[in-house]
This record gives sequence, C-alpha cells and structure tokens, in this order.
Amino acid sequence: MPALAPHTSQTAWGLNFPRRDRRLTAMARTLATCLSIVLALAAGDAAAQTAPSRLTPTTQPVTAAAPRTLTPADSAARDLATYLDRASKLKEDDVDGRMSLARWCRDREMWTQAAEMADQVLYRDPGNRAAYLILQQVDDARALPDDPAAADALKAEFAHRFGHDFATRNTKHFLMCFDTPADLAVKQGTAMEKSYDAFLFYFNFGTLRPDFLDHRLVAVFLAKRDDYVAYGKETEGTDIGWSAGYYSKRTNRFCFFDDSNGINLADLNDQAGTLKQKIDALNKDIAAANLQNQLGMVNTLTVERNRVGETLYALNNEINTKATFYNKNTTMHETAHQIAFNMGIQSRFVDYPPWFSEGLACSFETEDALGHRGPALINYGRIGFLKDAINAGTVPSIADFITAEPPSTADTKAMGLLYAQGWGLFHFLYKYHREGMEQYLLAYKTHAPFRRIGADERRVLFTRAFGGDLDELNKKFLAYFKAAPSRPR
Repeated sequence: MPALAPHTSQTAWGLNFPRRDRRLTAMARTLATCLSIVLALAAGDAAAQTAPSRLTPTTQPVTAAAPRTLTPADSAARDLATYLDRASKLKEDDVDGRMSLARWCRDREMWTQAAEMADQVLYRDPGNRAAYLILQQVDDARALPDDPAAADALKAEFAHRFGHDFATRNTKHFLMCFDTPADLAVKQGTAMEKSYDAFLFYFNFGTLRPDFLDHRLVAVFLAKRDDYVAYGKETEGTDIGWSAGYYSKRTNRFCFFDDSNGINLADLNDQAGTLKQKIDALNKDIAAANLQNQLGMVNTLTVERNRVGETLYALNNEINTKATFYNKNTTMHETAHQIAFNMGIQSRFVDYPPWFSEGLACSFETEDALGHRGPALINYGRIGFLKDAINAGTVPSIADFITAEPPSTADTKAMGLLYAQGWGLFHFLYKYHREGMEQYLLAYKTHAPFRRIGADERRVLFTRAFGGDLDELNKKFLAYFKAAPSRPR
C-alpha cells in the first residue's frame, strides 16, 4: 500500500466552558422550567376546586365527575416536579443520591436532568465511570439543536467564494457544507460519526474524559482540489497544497476535498484521460468506416474500442476504490483533530509537539476488518514507512523525536516519517503506558496557554509522564515495531 498523503492540522482558537459552569447554567434552566410547571399545576388544581361546594336553588344535582386521565404532558410535569423535590433534598456530599437520581431521570428520558446529575457526580467524584456512562447515553439519545441560520450562512459564504451552489446536511455531531455529490457527503458524514464514537471510547481515561458537544462542528467538503488549495491559502495564509485535509485554528472547521481528483490518484486519472481520448478517436474511426461501408474495419475497430473500454472501466473502479479509501482516511484524521480540540482532550491554546497531535489523528485513519479504529490498532497505512526507516537506521531516537520541530512541508519524505513515527509512538505509548498518556494529556491541558513550549520543557513533560530512561523506552519501541506485521494477517 502506498504511503498515505500527510495531513496538516493547527490548533484552533475557541473556548471550552468549564463543566461546572455548564452544569450550573443547565440547572438554572431546569429550576425555572420546573417552577413554571409546578405553578401551572397548582393553578390547574385551584381552578378545579372553584366549583360550588353546595347546591343552589337554581342548580340540578350532579354526579361526581370521573377522575381525569393523566396525559403525557401531565406525567412529564409531575416527573419534573418530583425531580426538583428530590434534587432540593440532596446533601452536598451525597454522590450516591445524585447517581440514583441520574438513573431515575435517564429511565424517564429526562435527558437534561440526567446530564445535570451525572455532571454533579463527576464534579464530586471525577473517577465515577457510571456517571460518565450516563452522559454517553444522554449524548447518544439527545439530538443537538438544529441551526438553520448557521447552515444558510455557510451556503452563502461558499457560494460567494466559488460562484456556485453549495449544500449542507446535519449528522448527529457535525454540520457539513459541500459541493460534492450528496451520496459522497453522506459517506463522509458516516465516517465522521464513527470517529466520534471511537474517540469517546479510547479517550475515556481514569479522570480525563471527553466533554460532550452542545453544537455541531463544521466540516467543509470540496469537490475540487484547486478550490481546496485556494480556500486554504485565503483563510490560513499559507500553501496547503501538500496536504489532503487540514483543521483550522482560525475557523474551527476542518476542510478536505474529493481525493478522486487529488495528487494520490493523479497518475491513474492521467491514464484514464488517455484511454478516454483513445475511445473518442476509435469512435470517429468507426463512424468513418461505416460511411465507407467498410464492415470488416468497423468490426476490428469496435473490438479494439471495447477492449479499451474494459480497461477504462477497470481503471475507474480502481480510482473509485482508492478515492473512497483516501477520502475516508482524510475524514477520520481531521475529525480526530477537530473533536480532540473541541471535546477537552487537547487545549486549543497550548503548544503541543507536532508528533503528538499528528500521532493522535493518525490513530483514527484506518479501521480493521470489524470496523474498529483507534490508537490501540495498527495503522497499516503508516507502519510500512516506519518499519522501512527503522530497518534503514534513519528513524530518530525518541529523545530527539519528542523535542523536534516539524520539517519543511516541501520535504515530503521527512513529513511522511513525522506522521508515521508520530502514529507509531502514540500507538506504542497508548498500548503500553496508558496511565502515562493520561498524565501527559493532563499536563498539557493545564499548561499556560499562548506560550511556546521549547525543547527542554517538552522533554521534561514527556519524562514526567513516561519515565526518564528514554534509551530503554526507545529500545522497546524499536523492538515492538521490528516484530509488528506490515499488513493484516
């Protein structure tokens, strides 16, 4: 398998509001809702009691009214009132009581209230996995709000940029803006959601866990590579033509293009173009032979045209298959960048080492035969490049690699090794030093923002998390990848 085209990513600017602030805001909304419902119920009960308590001379005897059947709205209102009552009686340190109330709300599909109680549990007991499971269940069950204005603004922006119409579509966690065929955008949206689900699973550490989104993240999918390059140059001020996709710190969007017309498939597309020209020429020759009633020549040319057509058909299938692979690869890679910086695993304001951010994203590029993906799995699109460098003795030691600056994007070989070794080191550390991985992430999350982190400090942060004997770690790293398979068994 050829080495995959590298990707670029840049940290994004934006705010992750603290979980406690979000919890208090949501709690205030619930209290207001509950209070209004309780008052409405009370008003309804009072109205029901305004009937005369005795007969007057002008009234006729009446029979007792049948009990009113509770409607779903009544039931929901009383559940909210019950929730408010139970929540008001919780003691400050009552974790079990909050967990019980969270489950009670979940079972009644009171998603906002279930999330509030689970958040309160995690605030008091950060290692409570049951509470995080409640949040996952809420996230899975509750749709993010639609934002038609944001979708319309995206369509208008890109129509203005490129002079033709764009479409948008919502997935569960993403808002896509695209000018590709709709079925292709649907496939990419499915891949994005699979990456989201895998990310939640793999980054559920002891205390560090992904936050949940309160709005959809924006992805831009362009049909033409030239439009992608132009958009990147305009918004990022740099040439991104070397990349297959990028995540932008300025826009908090990720952008990619249909790789069926990208660099990876340029040679195959050239071959297909040559075959199409040959078919056109043969069609003209067949038409000329028909005019001259040269039936033998017509038959000979038709056989040749059909043979070329079969070759073109097979080549187009190869292009489509590889384009699907590359598109999916890019989508999963850039999705991992975007959700890492928007779900609290990485901080947008902190200067991460290049190998780490790219290694994390490369861990989501490919999937195994069962559809699994993530840092515990081998990325067979990257491992070949890494093993070749190890066997050639050109791979940097871990001590040098973790402090190095990224190479020039014009040096495609060095960039390929950065991505391959970045994936390899991330995979190795996640698999054998998972507690250290959590410590490393937490150290960077709490690091002072807006400040460059130099080589010495990078080394200190790394050794605090993974140990100071980098030579021994490097030996184990090299031994692991020398023995690792280059392709699925």
